[in-house]
Formats: sequence, structure tokens, C-alpha cells
Amino acid sequence: MPYSEELPNINFDRPLNSYKEEIIEQISKLGCISHTIPVQIMNIEERPAGLFVKWHVTNPEYFAEEQIFIVEKANGEILDSASNKFETVYKGSEASCFIRNIPVDQLITLRVRIQADNIARSIHHVTRTSIPPYSMYRESRQSVLKIKLS
Repeated sequence: MPYSEELPNINFDRPLNSYKEEIIEQISKLGCISHTIPVQIMNIEERPAGLFVKWHVTNPEYFAEEQIFIVEKANGEILDSASNKFETVYKGSEASCFIRNIPVDQLITLRVRIQADNIARSIHHVTRTSIPPYSMYRESRQSVLKIKLS
């Protein structure tokens, strides 16, 4: 669960009702107003050249029916939610996924959203894996070389 300081927040000093409608209208032109983000990443575990990501639904409005989740990844540290550098790495109904082929020690940014709500996304999580890929080929090749040298 994210800390409150990690969530977007806009505060107003008790706007007059006449201004309140105008403010809501202007914000609605840019996106949507959501009291809570519907889904958040809970845990990211390092794996060899990959990451195991878990998330959960945080908004009770989305509990009633099965949801399709979309996990998006961008290379580097991307904090701009409007960035077009994200690509879909998982789409499905499970609340976890394994992301493969992550370069070792390269920063990536992850976020998750519910397909039905195309605008609201989780907070961005910048992470990396430090575990190199497991390779049968390299081990087998070294073994073959040792046998030939003996």
C-alpha cells in the first residue's frame, strides 16, 4: 500500500460552490477525478533477469467482477504519468505476473491499471534486478571445454 505522500493530491481552501463546479469541469477536461486509485502494486521480487510483480485492487467499486489488469513497463526512471515510453508486458486476470528479459542493473519503471478504467494507473515503481540470467548454454560449454582439456 503506498504512503499518502506518494499519492497525487490537490487541496483547496474551501472554494465557493460557484468555483467548485468550474474547477471540477476543468479537471474533467484533462482526465478523471478518482477518490482512490483502483489498483496498486504491492510487491516486486527480483528474479534472474526478471521481476515477479504482485498487485491488488484498492477501490471497492472494482471488487464485484473479475478485472483485466494491464502491467506496463518503461526503461529508465519515468515519473511522468502521461509518458508514451510505456509498453504492455502483461494483460490478464491474475493479480501477479513474471516479467522476463530485464537487463541486469538497468532501472525500469512499472505501473498497473485495470482495463475498464483506462485513465487511473497505480503509482510508478522504479526498480531493477541484480540477479543475472541463468544460462544452461554457458555452463554446458564450460563443462565441455574442461573435458577436452583433461
